[in-house]
Amino acid sequence: MEHLICFQVFTTTAALSAFLLENRLVWIQAVLPDLQIVRVRIDTGASTIKPHHVVTLACLLEEYRLADIEIVFELTDCIVCRYLESIGFLSQWGQVGTTGASFTFPNDLNSFVLWRVTRERMNDYVYSAYTHYKVNAFYSKDLTGLFTFLSEVFNNVFDHAFSDDATERVAFAMIQYYPSRERLIFAVADFGMGIPKSVNRYLSSKDLPTVSPTEALQKALQLHFTAHSRKHNQGRGLDTLRTGVEALKGQFTILTSHLLYNVSRKGTVFFQPLPDIDFPGTTVQIRLFKDSLPDEDAEIIEDDVAFL
Repeated sequence: MEHLICFQVFTTTAALSAFLLENRLVWIQAVLPDLQIVRVRIDTGASTIKPHHVVTLACLLEEYRLADIEIVFELTDCIVCRYLESIGFLSQWGQVGTTGASFTFPNDLNSFVLWRVTRERMNDYVYSAYTHYKVNAFYSKDLTGLFTFLSEVFNNVFDHAFSDDATERVAFAMIQYYPSRERLIFAVADFGMGIPKSVNRYLSSKDLPTVSPTEALQKALQLHFTAHSRKHNQGRGLDTLRTGVEALKGQFTILTSHLLYNVSRKGTVFFQPLPDIDFPGTTVQIRLFKDSLPDEDAEIIEDDVAFL
């Protein structure tokens, strides 16, 4: 039996969430228990696709791959389809048993590695991403923020989506640089329990009252609050991300179950409750703008040149 997934570049949170929920493997297998093939149709005339689309679609397809269900792409000549092919997206799910865990470097220097997140290769990924963009786009800028933010996002994924009681441990990351607007966008998505559920599970374990999704995320954003007792993080992750991105006048967005959180370039913070949208897991997206990054120290640049 077959199932058809019609993917579009969704422009609203509600539309993207509905697409993901309606095509989750658990729901499709409830209707089609003998499912063997899933066909993916890139049904869009959009001229661009953002990293958060790519990583959430990757999480969705990985559920099917892990269940040994064949994934077949219906290719067209649309811009989005060509882009997905150029970044190695289509080849990662080309046949049963293939994995999205490897590093695949696109031909386009503005893109960097759609990657299935693993503990073992996190440091390699972070360092490689920093080096890639430092050399190809930000040579005269201090890009240490990217190094820090990547590390903290992955630590958060390991705390929540990869926790011992998580039912799924799948997360994907990718980075895209847009030279015309000189902005760098990084996104990571997981299909774990979501931050609000993770926080409330922790509160319940301490015999404390549970809270709303907004209050749960506010707690998660507090320095030294943690729903887990991992020595590497100890409640610093989301606070480090928030304060660091604000300092660089970037943009920071979290989409999780029943909640959208955003920090704008001007530092404006808002929580948007989404009571009717049970977004699967958590997606974090960070935008860094070249004009807001500090210049690299001239002495450091000279030292780098001396070793070329």
